[in-house]
Amino acid sequence: EYVSQFRTEALKHIRYEQQTYGLPLFLTTQVLCYNKKKVETLPNTLNDLRQQARQGYSVGLVSGFLETYWGVGSFGGKSVENQDQVTPQQWQAWAKWLRWLKEAQNEPNFILSDDAFALRQAFLNGQLAYLGCRSDWLPDFSQILDKETLGVTLLPGEPNQPAKPILETGIIAFSQASSDKQYKLALRLAQFLSNAEQQKKIEAAIPFIPSNNLVTINPQLFPLRATL
Repeated sequence: EYVSQFRTEALKHIRYEQQTYGLPLFLTTQVLCYNKKKVETLPNTLNDLRQQARQGYSVGLVSGFLETYWGVGSFGGKSVENQDQVTPQQWQAWAKWLRWLKEAQNEPNFILSDDAFALRQAFLNGQLAYLGCRSDWLPDFSQILDKETLGVTLLPGEPNQPAKPILETGIIAFSQASSDKQYKLALRLAQFLSNAEQQKKIEAAIPFIPSNNLVTINPQLFPLRATL
């Protein structure tokens, strides 16, 4: 009954072979950070983002495999459990996405780099209008950039094919080596930290995606958190 409070996506990450090994606390994913003082119109599609780069809006994307996985879904790709499930359509989706990245890299003001730290610093210094971000970067960004500067929106995709960034879950895992008393104490702590009231308190201090689906965010008061 208690587990029913959690987001379906989070529950998938705490179960294996129909066994539950912990409780989810928060989720992280990728978003598009932007500088409100530089950007006038947000891009809805990948083509919009390239067009804005041509118009002088600098774009930074981290080029690692996991960091760029978000774009594959826009070309029809989807996650698979093992290599045997990879189809020709999956390879075609990857080929289209890699071709898009290669072409985008040739655009003026479009930067693909595996140096995430350098891209982050460039964004914080006002050198980039857009940056592909992890949601767990936002607490640090919020310490440096004010609400009038830091903006967050969804990553762009193709028409009728949204971006599909990876979703990760932070969990409290229970050790099978624990005694019955230790397990009960750990479960009580996990239930406390993951209940709706505590999730609201933690989220108010550190922008993150609550694992508890009873937590609601007012988009007018907290637009950054509501986007997550």
